[in-house]
Amino acid sequence: MTALAEIRRRSGWGDMLEGQPQHALIAITMTAGALCLLAAPAEAPRLLGLTSHGWAVLSIALALAHQLMVAIVFRLQLHRNLMHRLFGDADLRVWAAMFMPLLAARPVTVFMAGWADTTALTGWRWFEIPLGLALLAAAVWAMHSVIVHFTIPRALGGDHFRQH
Repeated sequence: MTALAEIRRRSGWGDMLEGQPQHALIAITMTAGALCLLAAPAEAPRLLGLTSHGWAVLSIALALAHQLMVAIVFRLQLHRNLMHRLFGDADLRVWAAMFMPLLAARPVTVFMAGWADTTALTGWRWFEIPLGLALLAAAVWAMHSVIVHFTIPRALGGDHFRQH
């Protein structure tokens, strides 16, 4: 495995952008597709001031902002050690304070979009609710596994901050 110091010594600014144009194109395409599929009825019910359309757009915007922040900060940290130079040994804690609120907001906004939407997906409510609960259980189990087995520092990208 290559040491962080070696990666930083050998990398140039071009390395920071490697693969990013493709990711940007995918994000633009997926966002356009998702936004085209959203319906915004005139008399849609509101939940905390937003319709299901508004919650969906907010969810997409937060996901894009989160991924953009990750791409920029991770690349600058991996190649230029920027977070450590700015915050010293508190770098990973500062990153967690930036990362975790946006991570937590993502499932909340998706849940709120679903709650605000009064239209059934298939018309088979007896199928939709157990399927949704099964998917929720899988997500909870995945988060439990990350916390217990993978650890939060590793999930935060600690390998970009510390050699160990």
